[in-house]
Amino acid sequence: MNKQKSILSILMFALAFTMGSCVKDEFDQPDNNGCNDEALTANITIADLKARYAGGNLKIEDTLIIEGVVISSDQEGNFYKELVIQDATAGILLLVDQTNMYTDFPIGRKVYVKMTNLYLSNYGGLIQVGASVNPDDNSLERIPQSLVSDFIKKGACNQELVPLEITSSQLDPDVHQSRLIKLTSVRMAGNDAGVSWATVGGSSARNRSIIDCDNGVIIARTSDFAKFVGTNTPTESFNIVGVYSVFNDDSQLKFRGLNDIEITAAGCPCIETVGPVNGTTRFHLDKVRIFNISQALLDEDFNGSSGNINLPGWKNITQVGSLTWVSETRNGETYAKISAYQTGQQEVTTWLIAPQVTITGDEILTFTTQDAFDDGARIEVLISTDYDGGNNPENFTWTKVCPAIAGGDSGGFGASFVSSGNVELANFVGTTYVAWRYKAGDN
Repeated sequence: MNKQKSILSILMFALAFTMGSCVKDEFDQPDNNGCNDEALTANITIADLKARYAGGNLKIEDTLIIEGVVISSDQEGNFYKELVIQDATAGILLLVDQTNMYTDFPIGRKVYVKMTNLYLSNYGGLIQVGASVNPDDNSLERIPQSLVSDFIKKGACNQELVPLEITSSQLDPDVHQSRLIKLTSVRMAGNDAGVSWATVGGSSARNRSIIDCDNGVIIARTSDFAKFVGTNTPTESFNIVGVYSVFNDDSQLKFRGLNDIEITAAGCPCIETVGPVNGTTRFHLDKVRIFNISQALLDEDFNGSSGNINLPGWKNITQVGSLTWVSETRNGETYAKISAYQTGQQEVTTWLIAPQVTITGDEILTFTTQDAFDDGARIEVLISTDYDGGNNPENFTWTKVCPAIAGGDSGGFGASFVSSGNVELANFVGTTYVAWRYKAGDN
């Protein structure tokens, strides 16, 4: 028995020695969660690839490879079976028959796309990549999930993504489509502020209008299946990041989730209006208040007015054209109204000036506005301490201030009046006048 135990001990020692000799001095490096670069090299930029497209369904038969960084995400449900990538030159949308793509293709991951035998096509002005053509309606089919790894190769993760900060007037539907952009100091159009982004329990998508500081409008396109569908749109100024898209004549923005929205108190900077203004936008002004902690210096809701605004102390002055501010009552609300619509007046400048007040330093100005059929006309809010109360206000010094003004309701009336917020008057001590100057042109 002792002999057997000795032999067994020798065998176990030998086995342990053998196993120990197989242990590596250096461990294998982790694969970084699959985020290592594939051994591929792009041989065409996205912009040059798109430049080949001339219409219809274009099959790519050359051996072409593009690379880009993922800028979309379906994690929050606002993208569905779509993967959007961009390189330094352009962006493009890939139609992919796969869900939960954010697990394989997170935001910031580099990907390589083997374009051979894939198709380029145009949907409402948006260039897309698909796997085949549906013979029934000639539309593009998505890349099947079983073939995704054949065409789309994973690269390194955590690539730097800096959205292009831009305004609506600078957006080019061809150049900027399918790129990550950032709009700053924007607001929701009247009816679209403080309501849900889309339809809870719906089965499609919803358009909400966003207005920027140029009074340009871009549509926020939100799926009814987004996880944040029941969240209300902002009522304050905000910055937003998203993927720019187009559909026919509409500029659209698809954001990935609520983290793409940043509420900001900055608001829009003062926009100088130089020369004539085109547009006939209808504006309503109401509930003008100037007050301090102890008293109201001015409190006007226009209920005592009819026809042309001609209230005690108020000035209703036409500088260019013949248009004046008038009173109107709608849905039980009386307000001051102005619109150049169907006047035929190519240039309009009209002032509505509140009675003089004496500012001591702690006074606040507030008012409300509503717009309708917005097509570019503007209201400027101006304050003067040297105006003489006469009929030529343009001859005096006026300082422009920038409270919130209703805007962007191009199809009708805003649901409610928009508050200006508090305008501090500490810089206008003395005899002071506040004016609303309307600039328009019915061209």
